[in-house]
Amino acid sequence: MNRYFFDVYNSDGHVLDKEGQLFESRDRARAEAVRILHDIARDEMPDRDLVKITVKIRSDNGAQMLEVRACQCLPITTITNEVESGQYFFGTFSKAENSCGQH
Repeated sequence: MNRYFFDVYNSDGHVLDKEGQLFESRDRARAEAVRILHDIARDEMPDRDLVKITVKIRSDNGAQMLEVRACQCLPITTITNEVESGQYFFGTFSKAENSCGQH
């Protein structure tokens, strides 16, 4: 088992995980990061027009391994009126990627 740390970054700042959690694999740690992201997004996204939430996973030696992000853009309306209440983007990114995708 390895210890993984889940640091959370949002518009309020960041919270560094000082305790971490033990997981059998990197995939299990990734699933936990997605669960954390989902919980935070559920609480924050309905109340704001522009939201960017990132959960960064660090290994026990401090190296960043992975990050997951959720972004919500300002409400938009497309030509076909398919998107009226805003657009959501959920994704998983390696540490080399810097943007949360095209909106």
